[in-house]
Amino acid sequence: MIATTVRPVIRYDYLSAMSVDFMFIANHLSAVSHLYPGFKEWLYFKFKPEFLNGSRDILVAYDGNNIAGLSLLKFSDFEHKICTFYVMPAYRGLSIGHELMNRSLSFLCKRNVSISVSQEREIELYPVLKNSGFRLDRKVEGAYRSGVVESFYSV
Repeated sequence: MIATTVRPVIRYDYLSAMSVDFMFIANHLSAVSHLYPGFKEWLYFKFKPEFLNGSRDILVAYDGNNIAGLSLLKFSDFEHKICTFYVMPAYRGLSIGHELMNRSLSFLCKRNVSISVSQEREIELYPVLKNSGFRLDRKVEGAYRSGVVESFYSV
């Protein structure tokens, strides 16, 4: 008998301001929210208003009605940034992270895009960053949490 892996059919969509349930988004990002103090406040009081005025966006990878991954994006005259990037554990190793990153970069026009990564997530995210052309700019201890190193990448 030959073992095969069934890959889900993933749909990628940008969320409309009319349809976003930020509590639903926050719940799906709860696994990374502890890495950034004040994450939920940032999501509700910084990201959400800027999302509603059009300077931020949310790219979602769906497997049917299930969220497989999320990318929270910022684009302005001064900055193109992937603010939060997360693939749900059940969907890791299926190239969804690579596709989500490629679509995020395309949305941000692939120029001067930055992302920061906590030391706890760097090992798992590094292959996606390297494959997407990111380079390490600097490491900063205490950028978000005392004693914890945050790595800043750009492409």
